[in-house]
Amino acid sequence: MAYIGIGKSLLRQGEYKQAMTFLRLGNDREYYSKALTKYRREYMREHFGPILAKSDMLCNALHLLQLKKEQARRFNDRSSPSYNVQITLQQPSMKWISLMA
Repeated sequence: MAYIGIGKSLLRQGEYKQAMTFLRLGNDREYYSKALTKYRREYMREHFGPILAKSDMLCNALHLLQLKKEQARRFNDRSSPSYNVQITLQQPSMKWISLMA
């Protein structure tokens, strides 16, 4: 019972993380859930900007890496062209040989 009372008091004071600890020890699911909800909301308000910025930087870095790979592939294809040349050898005509004799 004492844990629940301390947990509720901490919950009213805005100390959600500590309230969660005491409410868990007191096995009060209802108030623990309230403290957890408020703690999550507070955590996201504090950390949403940096989390979003880091994920945006990661996406941009992956996109730039993909562009660089594509650019390198195009450069390599251009610098070593593969010509599709067919060389056919023809037999000399007999007319030519007979004219030479």
